[in-house]
Amino acid sequence: MNIVVRKLEKEDIEKIIPLRIALQIYDHKGNLGIEQKELEDKTRCFLENNIN
Repeated sequence: MNIVVRKLEKEDIEKIIPLRIALQIYDHKGNLGIEQKELEDKTRCFLENNIN
């Protein structure tokens, strides 16, 4: 198995969001304390603003 590590790029954001949300759900045992759609939007905004 080959693993490629590279810098996150803007076109990767939509692929990363579901992974990040799944991790949040796991870490908080399903109790996010926020609507999932709102968390997705905030995650997207965070990644777009902090990609570098």
